[in-house]
Amino acid sequence: VPSKDIRFLHFSVEYQYLTGKDGENFLYSGRYPSFSLSDEDASKYALLGTSLKNYSEALDAEMKSTKDSLTAEARAAYSGDDFSPYYYNAAIDFKRTDSVAASFLETRDSYTGGAHNDTEYTGRNFNTQTGGEMKLTDVIPDISTLPDFLTGKLQEKYPDVPFTDLQKNIGDLCGTTDGSGLKWTLGYYDLTFYFSPSAIAPYASGLLTVTIPFSQKPELFNPLYTTAPESCVIALRQGETQYIYPDGSSTAVEMTVNLANDSEEDFGKRIITLGTDTFTFNEDQSVYSVVPYFLHFSDGRNYLYLSCSGDNDYQSMEVYQIEGENVSYVGNLGNAGAGEDGFIDPGNFSLSSRLDILSTYGGQRRYHIANDGMPAADDDVYHLSEGLQLTSKADVVGDILDGQYQVAEKDVTVPSGTVFTLSRTDGETFADAILSDGRLLRLYVDTGDGWPQTVNGQDIENLFDGLRFAG
Repeated sequence: VPSKDIRFLHFSVEYQYLTGKDGENFLYSGRYPSFSLSDEDASKYALLGTSLKNYSEALDAEMKSTKDSLTAEARAAYSGDDFSPYYYNAAIDFKRTDSVAASFLETRDSYTGGAHNDTEYTGRNFNTQTGGEMKLTDVIPDISTLPDFLTGKLQEKYPDVPFTDLQKNIGDLCGTTDGSGLKWTLGYYDLTFYFSPSAIAPYASGLLTVTIPFSQKPELFNPLYTTAPESCVIALRQGETQYIYPDGSSTAVEMTVNLANDSEEDFGKRIITLGTDTFTFNEDQSVYSVVPYFLHFSDGRNYLYLSCSGDNDYQSMEVYQIEGENVSYVGNLGNAGAGEDGFIDPGNFSLSSRLDILSTYGGQRRYHIANDGMPAADDDVYHLSEGLQLTSKADVVGDILDGQYQVAEKDVTVPSGTVFTLSRTDGETFADAILSDGRLLRLYVDTGDGWPQTVNGQDIENLFDGLRFAG
């Protein structure tokens, strides 16, 4: 049920990387998110902010401990050039983030030797007001009918999967009281159950899911959690059939987004199936993967956004409009893809771009959806995803900025040996850097025809150590 009283939550997400080596031998890698509520939301929802902070800190400690233990195991197992390094990665995908609930899917992917990796999916679901982690019975008070229902839905959706004792296994996961053995996430219009590889079927069957739209089984659900924002974004997965809701809650329509890869001629074509109709699009850019997002607006407009990755990790955002049973191409925003903090709020979200000013790095800026369905930037400045540091090899001249990024002192000379931490840029003419003493300096960069870049008329290679450019 749409409600204008529900507001979105916003997050800061940054992925951390760990490595383990023995001399020059690479043994282990790890990747995991560090995230928190925005300052505004942490103030408004302090209990939720504390719960998510505790979750993030516990994950950080676990991943660092795992790195130490698995690096030691890998060192013992190392067998030369044919050794496959171990890894343990964690990722999160937001499913619902508003003033009702914060729900995300946690994926753990690991390899510690053997024939294949192991992947486990877990839903984490928090009540936004209380900050408490929810039980399934908070959302579905009576789970007594779930074993039969889930068994039937799994058999219907996956007729070729060789299940064994499916109903018993589902019953064991449901338990007798709170369904604590089931993995699930809460969406804006539905609830999804996840069964990791080997949980109820052979490993080769992969991830199995069952989604229950609120509108199909309203008697199951606590009405508190079936109220949704009037506009929202639903994250989809490439190649998997999932529900979208073009009318804003009551009608669930199946959608699948995939890429053709069966021939060189068709490679990268976008194949979009809406209900029983399939649409094929052959855009100029060949891409290797897409992350799809369904956007519904309170005025009835519906869009499909595809965050595309192509050669050299080039990103673009393709936009398609959904009208009734038809899908049509709207346009493409180049050098922009979904950021690490997720695509949550259609009125306020960030996209990530590759920037090549004073080095190559990623930067993010805020956008909203314009009336034509395309992303529109809220400002001209990108914020860097990482604190890249340069050290000056000669005196550098720039303007000191105040806390509002206005020029406070012009033509200030900064001495050789100063550390510059890049923080903001327009991607074309300037870069703002935090100096060793905490001041903020604007460097004016002439990119010319691309190379060499100059500052104060001097080649940046002669001014800075630490430059790094991707090919």
